Amino acid sequence: MFDLDGTLIDSAPDLAGALNALRIKRWLPPLPLARLRPFASNSACELLGAGAGIDDTHPDYLVMRDELLECYEQHTTEHICLFDGVDAVLAHLENNHIAWGIVTNKYQRFTTPVVRALGLDQRAQIIVCGDTAAHAKPHPEPLIYTAKYLDIPPCNLILCRR
Repeated sequence: MFDLDGTLIDSAPDLAGALNALRIKRWLPPLPLARLRPFASNSACELLGAGAGIDDTHPDYLVMRDELLECYEQHTTEHICLFDGVDAVLAHLENNHIAWGIVTNKYQRFTTPVVRALGLDQRAQIIVCGDTAAHAKPHPEPLIYTAKYLDIPPCNLILCRR
């Protein structure tokens, strides 16, 4: 099983673009991708911390988080791509009949357009999103869900994350 953002795909340009759109709306200059990239695949909270200097205790956090996610949802597939070598790894697994899938904390409304745009929805045996199970990673429930779906013991799963 693979994590999605920062492991299989480079979504940092689209996530940083959404944050910069939020900054511009607030009369702030955009930040370079290199500054935001380390935070892009973590969470909206970390991205807002890096790019707007706020955390989830800030009074405007929920409004800004929702604006960030709304902007991202409109541009989720503009610049996404598989990281170099990922297609070869996935092809190797497929050619050797090794099941693989995606276990991400990204909600389904964002994951679905991304995996469709890259054709991963037709290749992965399972795609588990942050809102598929009752708990997201690092809780074990997404992997337990995956193991049940694939009808294999959970100890046979490996989660790859960059």
